[in-house]
Amino acid sequence: MNLRLAAFFFCAAVTASQAQSPSWVDPALLAAAKAEGALTVYGSMNEQEALPLWKRFEEATKAYNDAKARIPALGKEHWPMLYASGIAFERTKQWDKAEADFLKALEFDPEQPYVLNYLGYSWVEQGKNLDKARGMIELAVKKRPRDGYIIDSLGWVLYRTGYYVEAVEGLERAVELLPGDPVLLDHLGDAYWQ
Repeated sequence: MNLRLAAFFFCAAVTASQAQSPSWVDPALLAAAKAEGALTVYGSMNEQEALPLWKRFEEATKAYNDAKARIPALGKEHWPMLYASGIAFERTKQWDKAEADFLKALEFDPEQPYVLNYLGYSWVEQGKNLDKARGMIELAVKKRPRDGYIIDSLGWVLYRTGYYVEAVEGLERAVELLPGDPVLLDHLGDAYWQ
């Protein structure tokens, strides 16, 4: 695999996780990344280089599989990698693998709002586990009450389960927080139409 691409996915996951859990990286994995020059490569990338790489989810799944294979035993500190890996698998239509990674991440951090939201919203989109999805998203909203995307997810599950008045209230709140987002506006439009 292209070192530059592997470095991007590895370091993007590290960077994204720093605010939540600065020590999530397994020391052996970090040592391997340093030895391969991955951190230096990532640090030298500009935004124009990084943006197209972020959307290369097929390659990301391989990079995350390689990373997971280097870790002898996954632990609580690895939830961000499992979350990022789950997203890559979901985007490449490998739902069983995505769901397994999200569920494993939640085993390590059961109240992690981003994982709760992503898995809950995915279930809503698939029309399955709607009650459980709603509970997960409600917990995510409690953890991140000003996150428009998470609030949108709650409005969307309410809409999909027939609670249209409550859905409109939540979706309006989400659009207030993120007024230009086309997905949120589409969800609100659907709810108004009911």
